[in-house]
Amino acid sequence: MACGTSRKALEAEELQEQILIIQKVIKPDFEQLIQIKNSINVQGRALTSKEIDFVKQVEAIESSYVFWKEKYLKNPKTLSQQRKSRDSLIGIKQKIESTLQMARTNEDK
Repeated sequence: MACGTSRKALEAEELQEQILIIQKVIKPDFEQLIQIKNSINVQGRALTSKEIDFVKQVEAIESSYVFWKEKYLKNPKTLSQQRKSRDSLIGIKQKIESTLQMARTNEDK
């Protein structure tokens, strides 16, 4: 039993470390997305449909991240919850990366 407990503790520690690393990795891209969204929103003209869609995508990512923080980050109780937390954060990371890539592609045009 002690061996199983230490294995679980080790896995929990690894999961927590992975979550922290992912948070650090996504932070600059997430902040850049929010900055782009904010600069689009303060323009003194009507937004194009692409701009509106982009703003909505970023806002959806922001909502997902807030939900993730509230649901998983505060106090994951089980290994299963920690795995779900990590996997959910990986999904958010992928959305951030693809949305930022789309924004960069549109800037190049």
